[in-house]
Amino acid sequence: MNVVLGTTRALDAGAQANLLALVAEARTATLLATTGFTGTTSDAVVVACDPSGEPTSFSGSATEVGHAARVCVRDALRASLASRYPDDDFPDAVADADHGVVTEGRADVSPV
Repeated sequence: MNVVLGTTRALDAGAQANLLALVAEARTATLLATTGFTGTTSDAVVVACDPSGEPTSFSGSATEVGHAARVCVRDALRASLASRYPDDDFPDAVADADHGVVTEGRADVSPV
């Protein structure tokens, strides 16, 4: 599931990077708690901010912007899932889902 989150705050580079991680974590936690899966290989997360907004240097879960982001991601994902699976009848495996893809390739990894 793709997530695009915007804030009216002007985040500095560190806060924006942290918010990206926080949103990805909130997405994964919500999907795992709701469906039993962490997501699919086609999932993406994007965060954006308003450069003319109130300057903000921190975006962790305990901050106003971080807390709001977690709540918004959770509620938006739950609503999205409810629209596709109204009876909470989630597939037994990601591969069985009508939406998303599964990575079946293999990489050759050699020691460095």
